[in-house]
Amino acid sequence: MLPLCFARPISVIALGILLTLSACNQKTGQKSSNPTPADNSRTSLDWPGTYIGVVPCADCEGILTQIQLRADNTYEMATQYMGKSKETYRKKGAIEWDASGNQIRLVGANMPSGDMRYQVGENVLIQLDQQGKRIEGDLAEMYRLPKHDADNDVREKYWKLIELYGKPITVKEDQKREAHLILKFSGRVIGSTGCNRLMGGYTLEEGYRIRFSKIASTLMACPDVPYEGEFLKALEEVDNYALRNDTLSFAKGRAAYAARFVAVYLH
Repeated sequence: MLPLCFARPISVIALGILLTLSACNQKTGQKSSNPTPADNSRTSLDWPGTYIGVVPCADCEGILTQIQLRADNTYEMATQYMGKSKETYRKKGAIEWDASGNQIRLVGANMPSGDMRYQVGENVLIQLDQQGKRIEGDLAEMYRLPKHDADNDVREKYWKLIELYGKPITVKEDQKREAHLILKFSGRVIGSTGCNRLMGGYTLEEGYRIRFSKIASTLMACPDVPYEGEFLKALEEVDNYALRNDTLSFAKGRAAYAARFVAVYLH
């Protein structure tokens, strides 16, 4: 009978220990599942660098924007209102991080729309509204500024047309628009023929393959841009591309390059 007398208290003690260990494990698990205060864009990402993109504009074709973020929390910003002026506007100042360490405000970089705020992502800045919220709607994907030195991606860059079927393309002094393309992450292509706006779709495939689809443009008369028709034709025909440094070339099969572009940066 003696063993039976000790069986109950021993089991009670063991049960108490197990419950205590279980509670500790639960607390430990809950604690480890929450990110530490330092786990944010400011401390975890390689955010210093140069970001370039074209964001929507109310009264122009788009705002070519270049932002250089430095590790000392300062910035330099350059903008150009495409199709409206060739002047480059420059601002510089301090970077102000929010409490979460994921968003920044460019101090002193006020635009007509207000303060410039961005969400800092992996190799990208995403422009926010004045309340620090993501911009929604059909143009939402246009508010991205990819990091220039992230990789050799051809997307989200301003490609200026410099050659068409072997002939150099020049921009006249009084020509407000220049022929260019921007390949958006969404699969849309936007740009200009040098006179009319163009838009459509595209796909990228392995082996440096590219195909454009449903290319359309506005219908203004363009007597000073004789190459407009050839430019649109080239986009319909090409099926591959080559990228070397900051030069992008399109071709059909193994034929000579139909169109060549150079990436534009605001220096």
